[in-house]
Amino acid sequence: MMSILAWQDALELEELTMEVHAIDLKVKSINSTGQCPLCKQLSSCIHSQYRRKIADLPWALKSMNVSLAVRRFRCQNPQCSQKIFSERPRGVH
Repeated sequence: MMSILAWQDALELEELTMEVHAIDLKVKSINSTGQCPLCKQLSSCIHSQYRRKIADLPWALKSMNVSLAVRRFRCQNPQCSQKIFSERPRGVH
């Protein structure tokens, strides 16, 4: 699918729904790994996934809703106390 403007280097558009008064975007990270916030080791071992609302802004008199598929990874560093962590795509706060 296509990339979206401000987050084009971090997110991919999964679904776009346009209705009379709203635009809904579903996006996901394009990265195959996540970085542990504690030990900084990369992991590709996915634990689970959930959706998070990252924007709710008007555009052309329509509400614009953006939801992000966030993955939880397992830290694979046996010395790290952080066992599971959520990904943090660049540029998304």
